Amino acid sequence: MKFPLGTISQFTPYGKGKLITEIDEIFEVLEVLEATTDNYEVSYKQQWESFPEEYSLKMIKGIVAFEIIVTDLQAKKKLIQNKTIVEKNIKKL
Repeated sequence: MKFPLGTISQFTPYGKGKLITEIDEIFEVLEVLEATTDNYEVSYKQQWESFPEEYSLKMIKGIVAFEIIVTDLQAKKKLIQNKTIVEKNIKKL
């Protein structure tokens, strides 16, 4: 019998969060937003640039930016083995 194997990785960061609300910091947020769009949403960038400036500013105001300073990062890795219900019940007998 073959049993499908797999692994699960879990990373849990702990730290202190901070909302970004200062004007100077908002410009940094816009830079991060542009870089993220360039990297992950290339097709959306053209659409975004075609929007009127007033509309774009309204959209940007709807973004809640935050920063997390990670003080602890915990990781777990687990090997899993998928079994059928019949196979699981055999152990109970």
